[in-house]
Amino acid sequence: MSTKSSVVGAVEIGSTTIKVVVGKWKGGELSILGHAERPSRGVRCGAISDFGAASEATHSTLRAAENNADVLIPRLNLALTARYQDGLYNEAAI
Repeated sequence: MSTKSSVVGAVEIGSTTIKVVVGKWKGGELSILGHAERPSRGVRCGAISDFGAASEATHSTLRAAENNADVLIPRLNLALTARYQDGLYNEAAI
């Protein structure tokens, strides 16, 4: 691990809640900087049923976690816990 510090985030999009945690790697150790939890919308039985609602709920939770940690999240990891999973790798910026 590099001695350079870097901020990372993790998001879990569930049927009931969306959770985000923000941390900072420095010297091989991860320090938690902040977190947020909000009610989930647009997700049913672990699957996205309304993309717009799920997207807005996720963005709202991400913004709350960034505000709580007082940082922007440049890298985000997604936790997948659905029964049936299929996806593709994609990078994006807002």
